[in-house]
Amino acid sequence: MSTIALPELHINYLLDEPQANEGLPVLVLSNSLGTTLAMWDPQVAALRKHFRLLRYDTRGHGESSCPSGPYSMPQLAQDVLGLMDRLGIEQAHFCGLSMGGMIGAWLGIHAGSRFSRLVLCNTNGFTEQPAFWDNRIDILREDGVGAIADGVMARFFSPEFASKQAPVVAEFKAQLMATPVDGYAACCAAIRDMDFRRDLAKINAPTLIIAGAKDEASPPDKGRYLAEHIPGAKLQVLPAAHLSNVEAPESFSQALIDFLQSS
Repeated sequence: MSTIALPELHINYLLDEPQANEGLPVLVLSNSLGTTLAMWDPQVAALRKHFRLLRYDTRGHGESSCPSGPYSMPQLAQDVLGLMDRLGIEQAHFCGLSMGGMIGAWLGIHAGSRFSRLVLCNTNGFTEQPAFWDNRIDILREDGVGAIADGVMARFFSPEFASKQAPVVAEFKAQLMATPVDGYAACCAAIRDMDFRRDLAKINAPTLIIAGAKDEASPPDKGRYLAEHIPGAKLQVLPAAHLSNVEAPESFSQALIDFLQSS
């Protein structure tokens, strides 16, 4: 792993070396709230055959630094642009899940020329219940990340998957528990204040929306809303809960490959 210093923080990232896949397009992968770039491990083997992968830890997560919050969605998205600029990447594909999908929507609206195609997964176009996030921030400040960990896991994964894949759930719980309280809470504020409803029609890049049929955090109707309001967007629903890339890894990876390589 490597780090790049931006004006107010450093970003931890992994970028496939060009000599290993010369000429392949770059695919930026953006993680969900409470996870790290390791959340994309199930996709790496399949995607590396077609793309140079740029994975990174969102500010306040993993090995990236944790500036004082609250954060905003423009800040989180501009970190991606800063990282691409420092790495000399003029244009890329983008795939983000949950909070990462919100970052992708902002980029599609405000920096569309930098992205050939967008994949927005298990995410929303606006926050219906800001009070939920205010309450979560209060709990975090009072009791720490451990107070929400079991509830988050129950939303990340369906009961069927959790019962069969306990080590995977434990791995993601460990990622969550290692997330700094200040970073998690600051990102909660960015999600709380997110509302793209007036601007979704400005997204010009071809866009795929992935939803999870069992996702209680971002149900399929949220994905349907995005698909209906982003011009030409396509919707694909997978048999998974919130972390669809983990619960349905093969289907998720194939959906990405098929869409990003389509004409």
